[in-house]
Amino acid sequence: ALLTRRSIRKMRAGDQEWRQRWRELDPARRTSIRERMKQGQPVPDREDAELAVRAAAQVNFVRKAMAPVTLASMLLVLAFFVAGVASGSTILIVLGALGLGSSTVLDVLSRRQRRQYEKSTAATRRVHNMDHPLPS
Repeated sequence: ALLTRRSIRKMRAGDQEWRQRWRELDPARRTSIRERMKQGQPVPDREDAELAVRAAAQVNFVRKAMAPVTLASMLLVLAFFVAGVASGSTILIVLGALGLGSSTVLDVLSRRQRRQYEKSTAATRRVHNMDHPLPS
């Protein structure tokens, strides 16, 4: 619980100006930006491009803020699995295996999404000659 509160506090301290501008966008426009980013494509509109690049930075910021919680949960699930194997408890083995399996699948999907966002960010920077680093 302590790790979660600390991580959430850190996560909320991110790019507040980006968050406000993002929330004010028309939902269809936000969806359009996200879809281009998911496909690794550049964002054509200059104003949207800045928001897209900052969105990718915000995703990385949140991932880093939540890293302690992710690590703690993985260790807990691993402990369930090890305790199940050591004690012969089928339920602990199943819970641990399900936790490890689902965590692995989600990690693979998350890495794939981050690669697509990085590809989109690089393409967007090239299209709009955005050489200067934006806040992350």
